[in-house]
Formats: sequence, C-alpha cells, structure tokens
Amino acid sequence: MRLATFDIFDTVLLRKCGNPEVVLPILAQRLYPKDRYRREAFLIWRHTVKGETFEAMYASAIGAGLDGYSTDELMQMELKVEAEMLMANPMMQDKINDYRSKGYVIKFVSDMYLSSSFLKEILLRENCAEATDEVIVSCEWSARKDNGGLFRKIRGTYHPETWIHHGDNKRSDVKMARKNGVNARWIDTTYTPIEARLMSQARSFRNGWQLKWLVGISRMARLRGLNTPEAVFAADYVAPTYLPFVIDIIKEAKEQHIDYLQFLSRDGYIMLEMAKALDPDNVKLNYLFVSRRSLIQAYLSEMEEQGFLDIIDKHSLLRKRVDDLLWLFQTTRMEMRQRFGIEFNYDKVTTQVQSDDFLQKIFHHPTFTPWLKEQCGQALLLALDYFRQEGILGSSRSLMVDVGWLGTSRLMLNRIVKAQGSLQVPTYYLGVRADVLPRCYGDYKPYFPMGQLDTTATAVIESYFSASPYPTTVGYKRNTDGVTPLFPEGEAIKILTRCG
Repeated sequence: MRLATFDIFDTVLLRKCGNPEVVLPILAQRLYPKDRYRREAFLIWRHTVKGETFEAMYASAIGAGLDGYSTDELMQMELKVEAEMLMANPMMQDKINDYRSKGYVIKFVSDMYLSSSFLKEILLRENCAEATDEVIVSCEWSARKDNGGLFRKIRGTYHPETWIHHGDNKRSDVKMARKNGVNARWIDTTYTPIEARLMSQARSFRNGWQLKWLVGISRMARLRGLNTPEAVFAADYVAPTYLPFVIDIIKEAKEQHIDYLQFLSRDGYIMLEMAKALDPDNVKLNYLFVSRRSLIQAYLSEMEEQGFLDIIDKHSLLRKRVDDLLWLFQTTRMEMRQRFGIEFNYDKVTTQVQSDDFLQKIFHHPTFTPWLKEQCGQALLLALDYFRQEGILGSSRSLMVDVGWLGTSRLMLNRIVKAQGSLQVPTYYLGVRADVLPRCYGDYKPYFPMGQLDTTATAVIESYFSASPYPTTVGYKRNTDGVTPLFPEGEAIKILTRCG
C-alpha cells in the first residue's frame, strides 16, 4: 500500500473563526443570547471538563447547572457550530486529488475528541474526502500523534510500503511522524505577522474571541487566494480596514432610510464590491462616476473666481503647477497659446502676482473666458442629467461614500444640486483631514475620528487599498443609453450597472 495521510484541523480543514477556543464563545452566545450569567457558567464548565470522547465530556453536563437544554441538545448545538465554522483549505484539495490520481490510499488523521463519522461528513461536504476514505481519530484508536503512538498503530495495522504524512503541527505532524519512520511534509497555515499580532492583542479584550474570529476570516480569505502577495495584502490590510467601514455604512443607510448608497469613483470601487457581497436589503448600491475634473466645469458655470479657489488645496494657487491647474479645465498650455494667444511664462505659481495673472487669464480673458463659460454651461446640463439618472437629483435619498480627506467632491456636487433647489447630499468618509471642508457644503461623517487615520498614508490608501479598474472620469456624454461617463482618450471601458 502506498499511503498518504493528512492531518485534519489547520491542514485540510480550517476554522473560519481561526481558533478552536472561539467555537465555545460562539456556542455560548447562541445558547444564552440574553443571559450573561449562563454564558459564563457554560464557558467555565466547557473549558474545564475532561474526557477522551465528545460523549464523555458531556456526561457531566447534567450536574453543571446548564438549564434549558438537554445533554443531547447541547452536544448537537456544539456540533452544529463546529460544522458551520469548518471549511476546506483550498491549498490542500488539489494536493489530495494529486495523490489520489497517483494511486495512493488517502486517510485523514487527527488528535481529536470528535467522532470520525462527524469529521468524515464535513470532509465529504467540503470535497476533500471520498466515501471510501478512512478518518482516523485518536479518541477511537486510543492513541495520539503527539506522542507517536497513533503513527505506530497505523503502521502496525496497514503496513504501508510508502507513507507520506502532511500536517501543520511541527511536533505532532512532522517530528513525531519522522521519529516513527514516516515521510512527513509540513503544511504552512500559520498566521502572518499582522494576524499573529492581532491574535495576541485579542487576549487583552473581554470579548477578544470576536477579534480572533475576524483574524480567522482573514486567514481563510488569504489561503483561498492561494496565499499570493496580493491575497495577503487584500486579506490582512484592505479588508480589515474597509469591511467594518462598509458594514457601518449599510447600517447607517438603513437607519437613515437612504435609497441609494453612492460609491464615488474611483476610491469607492472596492467598497462597492464589499457592499455587493454583503447584499443589503432596501438600499440600492451605485458607482457614481465623478471627479474634480468631471465636475469642475459644471461647478463653475457662473465663472466665479472664488468658487475656483474654494476647491483648491489651502484655497491658494501658490506652489501649484500651471499644467496641473490647466488639466482641471481640460486644456493645455499649447491649446491656450494656439487657440487663444495666452502664454504662461512660469511653470509653477510661486508669487501672488503669478496667482493673480493666472486667475485673470482664466476668468477675465476676452476670448477664453466666454468660450469656457459656454463649455461650463453645456457641462452643467450633462451633469444634471447624469445626477437625475443616478438618483442624486429627485425624490430619492442618497448617501455618498468616499475615502475622504478634504471633501472637494462633496463641495462641488452639493453646490451644483443646491443651485437646482435640491437637498444637499451627505457623505460618509473613511477619514478626514483637520482642515476638512465645513458642513455648509453638505453633512459629512468620518468613520475614523480625525487624527486616528494618518492622512500621510493617502497615497497608499488611494493607489493600493482603493485600486480600481476604472480611469479618472473627465466628463459626460449623452447617448442612447442615457448619460455615460467620459474617460481620457483610449481608456473607454464597460460601465458598471447599478446594483439593487
């Protein structure tokens, strides 16, 4: 016989809750959701009870004061929670199938008090085992891996010619297997440094099992992504930062009777995908294609110089590059020179004289300014039609969702809709700067209190945490499908359809 054996827990099967100790608080919460006294009594009893088998452990339940449930009901509830928490390690399924295709006999081995029949059922459910595979557990074989006894019993029973064992425990699955002549392969399902740090911190919290559960979910997601660098980044950094924020957004929307959650491009893309996965009721999810560049012409339809300064960082042109400022107006130095005869003899605005010169050429030029005003008027009509189409204007209630920082998009969009007699649209931010634009430009709420989220991390959060397949929106166009966003030339792509 050519034999391939696999440890079960943290090798073939992983707990969503990350840690076996977390199963019991989850169970206690379900047994006594409104009775902390009974929850604590159950946990103390369950943590201290001893027994080689599951049935032996629960034999003392009758005298433990766990009223409200029979012993059998308690056992079935624990098995139900265990079954819910267990999922296949996706990195092991192909490995098992590979051994099977090469003619190896597959067996699953565990130092465990749960029965082989229960574990077999889970392994079958998760497509890890076949009906003919044997599950060997210490409580039924009266021997354990961690002292080598179970390996010796298996060898004495089956006399394999070749035997390869796989497991995550360096002592039980590797050292003791090799000590008993088994070719052992270590399976790495350990926590990453950040996951391990959170697991350690969880011990200092009264309900730290909830944090451990979240860490377990991160590990599961990471391994389902085959533990690639991208999967590690998404599971350990992006999801823990954004997912609580998105959950709170949905809660806020329900409490405020919001019709549309408007996830602003491009930073809102990942948040939208998380919200879609949560599948909330009674609120529609929408990806709103907006940017400073797509809104500025509609926003400046009255050609107000101060309005332009209001959306510039620090409300000043000083230290701003001329090319970047012209980019907002969707023009260039060359076009300004060739079409309107306007020259800028400086690359960066470094003095007040240069600032005044730039504003004069934009807002008070005899040919460029009337042309720009006409463009702004057309842009306003398109933007308003787009806002109506997306539920921003009209009787529906919207809540915008964005990473945050300053609030320029909130200012621009709300000035546009307010001028039409509509209510301003509130915004929920991940975080804000100390100089965030005030509430007069629309209500806002930050998830992280000001200062808790370091805004020096803006580039990382916007470029990596909020990576999006969509380029910057530069404007809008009308076609047979309604009003759709415009992207930089050569970057037109399929548009998201509204969810909900």
